[in-house]
Amino acid sequence: MQTAQTNAKDVIDVLGLQIKLLTSLAMAEDAFCLVSSTMGPGTVVPLHSHPDREILHVLDGELEVFVGDRWRLLQVGEVFDVTDGIKHALRNLTAQRVRLLVFTTVRMGRFFNEIGRPLVAAAEVPLAQDVERLLTTSVRYGYWNGTPEENAAVGISLPFI
Repeated sequence: MQTAQTNAKDVIDVLGLQIKLLTSLAMAEDAFCLVSSTMGPGTVVPLHSHPDREILHVLDGELEVFVGDRWRLLQVGEVFDVTDGIKHALRNLTAQRVRLLVFTTVRMGRFFNEIGRPLVAAAEVPLAQDVERLLTTSVRYGYWNGTPEENAAVGISLPFI
């Protein structure tokens, strides 16, 4: 098994979501990738979908997940399995951080690596160039992102788009 050399400088920021790749990306696209993730208070991952399987395991905190037509609360120890390109969103409305383990594909790990920036260089508020990089890279990967109107319909405000 290949593992990535990781330390604090390897944490990347993806529009407020902190990501640390725990396994190597030097494998086939459909190989598994393990990711450690932290969502600070108020962090939102807007409505999106992707064909890559993604399994979220809550280690600390409470996470709200939108799937289907409703928000669902995930607490410590609970798992959310994203399959078949379902549309979903995430948010942390608490005052505490949420820590997750994410099992996904190397392909999605590469996507995170492309759109993220080193945590030390992250802007407090997403910059237009970060959002543009996310959107154009998503298209290249075949990922879907909800419009501001679609996000608003499920209770997500997107001040940075």
